[in-house]
Amino acid sequence: MSLIVWMTSLPRQLRLGLSIMKRHPVIPLISIITFGALCTLGLMFIRYIDKWYKAERDLQAFQVSNDIGRMIIDTFDQALVPMYTLSKFIVMEKLFHDLPHLIDMAPFKNGSDSIRNVTGLCSADENKYSSAFNVIAQAILDNSNLTLTKVGTSVFDIRVAPYGVQCLIFPSQGAIKQIGNDWRFSSSTEQRTTLKNTVLDNRLYIIGPFPMGSSPEVFCTHIPINIPNQNYTFNYANTTRPSYGFVQMFFNWTKLKENIQLHDLFDQHGLGYNIYMNISGTRVTIANSTSFSSLRPIDVVSSRIETSYNSWTIEAGFLEKSKAYDNVIFLDIIVVCASFVMMVLIMLHLITRQKHKELLYKMMPSSAIKKINRGDTVVENFQLVTIFFCDIVGFTTMAGEMTPLTVMEMLNDLYVEFDKLTIKHNVYKVETIGDCFMAIAGAPYRCTGPVASQKIALFALDVLGKFIMVNFKCID
Repeated sequence: MSLIVWMTSLPRQLRLGLSIMKRHPVIPLISIITFGALCTLGLMFIRYIDKWYKAERDLQAFQVSNDIGRMIIDTFDQALVPMYTLSKFIVMEKLFHDLPHLIDMAPFKNGSDSIRNVTGLCSADENKYSSAFNVIAQAILDNSNLTLTKVGTSVFDIRVAPYGVQCLIFPSQGAIKQIGNDWRFSSSTEQRTTLKNTVLDNRLYIIGPFPMGSSPEVFCTHIPINIPNQNYTFNYANTTRPSYGFVQMFFNWTKLKENIQLHDLFDQHGLGYNIYMNISGTRVTIANSTSFSSLRPIDVVSSRIETSYNSWTIEAGFLEKSKAYDNVIFLDIIVVCASFVMMVLIMLHLITRQKHKELLYKMMPSSAIKKINRGDTVVENFQLVTIFFCDIVGFTTMAGEMTPLTVMEMLNDLYVEFDKLTIKHNVYKVETIGDCFMAIAGAPYRCTGPVASQKIALFALDVLGKFIMVNFKCID
């Protein structure tokens, strides 16, 4: 029943609220300012938390990727150990010291200007050089398989090129055609570039990854061999260096990644990743996860690691970042909705407060209310006043034939018109009791007795006049 009454009175309450806001525009203004302030503060706080959360996640992703990157480079460096070991053997084993001079004197094969006839010197046939080299290379690779567990059997080809001529190869199967190839006279741009970067620049040079045979990703590495106190003259590109040549090695990068479980290292932290390095100014991707492409650029952090031969860059990001982004949007919606609810509540509070204030001013004179607010005792003496009383004839019978809500609406509409007349004639409404209306002149607004009587008389005439009697209607 109470719900029905509330719903029935709701339109009237809405009209009353709109009327109050129209008379007092500061109420909607304060409500709108409150809504804007709450929205701004709430959204700023969410952005701050989101920024802090992202910074923490980015730092974690950076630390994880940096640690994994160091481990990858350490493993990569371990894969180069067989090549460095072989170069030291070449330096220490005097058997191989004459090879550059002997190969340089070997003639080119008929019809070729870059393939030398190295019979009896290289791995094309059985000789003292190839036999000793095979034993050394086999021992180096076997020892690497035992001691460098992460490298394992990823190294599958190792070579020595005195004066840039492909000579000693282990294992030699599948590479016989390369034996005797003098890169100094080769037409291959890649081979000439390798000679320049390895021998002339006297540094480690890496090519790859690229597919080779059954291996989808292979690195080819080269290091120069420098033997002190030996009369070597490496002539290439109008440049001469006292270099023996270089060691060349191939290792299976795909197998090496499987040995160190690269994907699992990132996956267990929930990271997508992309690893690339700069080779001669070119960005070369060497490993990535399929999920990396789903990351937004804002979710990716980069970790750069410098090595002795180039720089590695690891890009990584948490895959669940998109969920955090959705949560921010969801929280934004909650903040806006909560701010709107607070705005409505504040507006209702201000409207209710204004209604109470207006009701209080209708019940008591403004001067009395001001004294009460100051804490003063309200006592005033008026010598001469004129009082007006009126009631509705037959109200009891009429009310018995009407619903309570209709009676209240009828009385309210009637007394609203009376209130307008009190303002018109400057008389003060004291109270209403049922159908009884009481007004007074001469208090609280002081005036002489005749003036007070005149105000009440004019007021009474208007009450009984044609305006009220003709225009007032009751909807039964």
